[in-house]
Amino acid sequence: MIGAVLDVILGPLGAILGGIAAMAAAYFKGKLSGEKELKNAIRKDAEDRRKAGRDAVARGRSSGSSPADRLRANDGDWGGL
Repeated sequence: MIGAVLDVILGPLGAILGGIAAMAAAYFKGKLSGEKELKNAIRKDAEDRRKAGRDAVARGRSSGSSPADRLRANDGDWGGL
């Protein structure tokens, strides 16, 4: 008798708790995945900006102008900002 009552109570309770645990695991897995994607996007953006800056410096150095001429040419040129 007691075993039958426990089966009736614990069966659905176990299913409900299992469902809650599965939903919590999926939520936290998705949250961590989103954080990783954001960090990777920030890292890639910084890498792209660094590469663009290095390319600009290389173009300036290979232009044949002296550093003073490049400074005069760039004076006040903030790239459209």
